[in-house]
Amino acid sequence: MIGSGAQTNAEYLASLGAHPVTYQQPLAEQIRSVAPGGVDAVFDTVGRGALATTAALGHGKTRLASIVQFDHPGTIPVFVRLDPADLQEVSQLADSGRLTPRIAAAFDLA
Repeated sequence: MIGSGAQTNAEYLASLGAHPVTYQQPLAEQIRSVAPGGVDAVFDTVGRGALATTAALGHGKTRLASIVQFDHPGTIPVFVRLDPADLQEVSQLADSGRLTPRIAAAFDLA
């Protein structure tokens, strides 16, 4: 598994079991060095051309999915459905310590 993010998130991506690559550097070259035979699947959560860049590193059977970009050929759109039961389960996982949410920022409601 390859995960892309800022250099500051490399350690976090590695802790999730991903080989971290940074999007500040040439993404395609980094991915090619990790997966010279291409990638089997791409899941885009960023947009801004990331899907086109990573899709080009695939092979004939590479699956593409995105939550933000749906105009790239062959991309499966993924939509988030907020289900109260699912949210309750996520809450229980966090309460039990089996899920640790990563909080980037907190804002005062005032």
